[in-house]
Amino acid sequence: MSYWDRLDYLNLDSLYNRGTKSDLLMTYKILNGQVDVESSAFFSKQVIETVTRGNDAKLCKTKVYSARDGNYISNRVINLWNSLPNHVVSVSSVGAFKRKLQNLRLPLFIT
Repeated sequence: MSYWDRLDYLNLDSLYNRGTKSDLLMTYKILNGQVDVESSAFFSKQVIETVTRGNDAKLCKTKVYSARDGNYISNRVINLWNSLPNHVVSVSSVGAFKRKLQNLRLPLFIT
């Protein structure tokens, strides 16, 4: 069986999807104070009066000067986080966030 057939047969996500969802989960935990780090050390929130796409908790991008810096979690997750719908990022618990994320199909995820 091919890799994709095995994933379908076992009802598993690809390695890329698992890593991406793990990054989004850690971002949720950092932003909601569920890990012992300052969220301002990683992310800065945008102040938006009206939201037409994405969510109310959008993050600001910082300028990246090297490929190494672009691979930090605070830089690689911002586009995905900003594209999440508001009903996903505004949940009150980690378990609810995981469930909503599991049911979500983002275009950047490889299926």
